[in-house]
Amino acid sequence: MVRRLGGYAAFDSSPPAIMFVAEPAKMIVAPHSPDNAACEGFFGRLKTELFYPRNWQDITIDQFIQIVDSYIRWYNEKRIKISLGSLSPIEYRASLGFTT
Repeated sequence: MVRRLGGYAAFDSSPPAIMFVAEPAKMIVAPHSPDNAACEGFFGRLKTELFYPRNWQDITIDQFIQIVDSYIRWYNEKRIKISLGSLSPIEYRASLGFTT
């Protein structure tokens, strides 16, 4: 028989004098949205720009990996961002004196 005792579940065993009390479940706290906002933004754009417009039925795993790899390279190196003064990330870093 299971009874509730102030947030704990109590289990009666046979002899009635012995009772086991289970620990309450630990709460798992989800990360705050600012913590992973950059990742959420990237994967949202990846899905919108790369995945949804295509038919993936005839694509092999190796082709898929190549397509995703080239998208990530384009995204990190060549795409133009207004917030970077209409420069690509590579051009912006070079304008700051950082080289790769």
